[in-house]
Amino acid sequence: MTQRVNSAHPPLQRRDFLQIGALGATGLALPTMLQNRAMAAGSANFVRDKSVVFLFLAGGPSQYESFDPKQSAPFEIRGVTGEVQTCLPGVTFAGVLPQLARHADKLAVIRSFKPEGGGIHEAETIRMLTGGTVEPRDNKMDGPGGSIGSLHSRIRGMNHPRTGTPTYAYLQAPEIDEFYVNFFLSCAQQGSAPGGLGSAYAPFTPGRGGTAIDNMNPRIPADILSDRRRLLASLDRFKKQADQSGEMDGLDRFRQQAFDVVNGGAVRKALDLEQEDARIVERYDTGHLLVHAHQKSKHGASTLGKMLLTARRLCEAGCGFVTVASGGWDMHGDGNNPGVLRGSESVARPMDHAVSAFLEDVHERGLSDDILLVITGEFGRSPKINNNGGRDHWAGITPLVLAGGGLEMGQVVGQSSRDGGVPATEPIRIRDLMSTITHTVFDVGQMRLQASLPPEILKLTENGRSIDQLI
Repeated sequence: MTQRVNSAHPPLQRRDFLQIGALGATGLALPTMLQNRAMAAGSANFVRDKSVVFLFLAGGPSQYESFDPKQSAPFEIRGVTGEVQTCLPGVTFAGVLPQLARHADKLAVIRSFKPEGGGIHEAETIRMLTGGTVEPRDNKMDGPGGSIGSLHSRIRGMNHPRTGTPTYAYLQAPEIDEFYVNFFLSCAQQGSAPGGLGSAYAPFTPGRGGTAIDNMNPRIPADILSDRRRLLASLDRFKKQADQSGEMDGLDRFRQQAFDVVNGGAVRKALDLEQEDARIVERYDTGHLLVHAHQKSKHGASTLGKMLLTARRLCEAGCGFVTVASGGWDMHGDGNNPGVLRGSESVARPMDHAVSAFLEDVHERGLSDDILLVITGEFGRSPKINNNGGRDHWAGITPLVLAGGGLEMGQVVGQSSRDGGVPATEPIRIRDLMSTITHTVFDVGQMRLQASLPPEILKLTENGRSIDQLI
């Protein structure tokens, strides 16, 4: 039987198909991929519309010069920056955190958080950033698991089904000193890797090169890209053959999303701070605060504020997990690293400013329940100040602060010993933190019914117990 051809909509010619096929060279063969990912995500009815910003204080933050100043302890133990009263009765923070003290009602401070291993940066960073699902071997990630962000991406899907934004992103400050900052941030990069999950679940890392951001750049001139966009519009001729289920409308959305990802879409907009209100950018800005990356006075302007603003914008664009690595928290006072007084002034002041701006911003935007902020490091610092005015590695306890996510804020959970070296109450472990995060962003009861999830993901919920006071 001869098929009739509608002269108003002539059939596509071989040249048309060749032109459409050429779109693959620019990444515009994305619509089908995005549709498949959206279908997979749509079946994941256990995913809540929440994001996590994990602020990792690389190097080992001091509990005494942050959230547990211990001013009643002997002189050689107490925090050297003094203390400031918070808005919570009877609760004080270190003197370098005056802005966060005013926002303590938006925070949950955990004073009994105990790391798992010893005091080696590489190994403890891996343990922390993988949620304890990976046991380091020779201070390197080994085994089938991966970072908590990669696991999150494995559960939720690699991209947001509507915007195409990567589920998992990693942000870090520019390197100031190869010996100091680069080492600790490279540890954070290693701990943020996908490990045995595979490179598909690696974080999107803007500004650091790599395929994720490189593939966003069109490989053809903009005028040709525009022509091919018009060419794709010609596919509308097939709509008459589709049913009325809305399937073609869905395909239109994914086609548009593919163009947006390649040519100035949600991700690019999120990374472009010029599109943010200038007053908000100014509020976050920590450029006037210097980070000393080396005992020998090498320093640079802090970029932590811009990183946290970018993290918020990525979350709004659909990113589910953003790791922000802040280097400079190793404070031995040993000739390579500053002591705790100079070091805290260098890195805690920018954190105080940037996190306070973040808390104010997400509150004003009505996002406090939608974004969970986690602040911690790989371990804490020794109770006694050493002869160089520094504190050494200490695996007995480490600072941990959470904000938002719909959890119960405005409280201190647990207590440390009189010298601040170990928990005085029931220790909260890494697995408990990760269980809390997982229960916040997923319906765990529904998630357990998914037969396809790897065992490393189930460890996040089954090996730990959520922090009861927060739920």
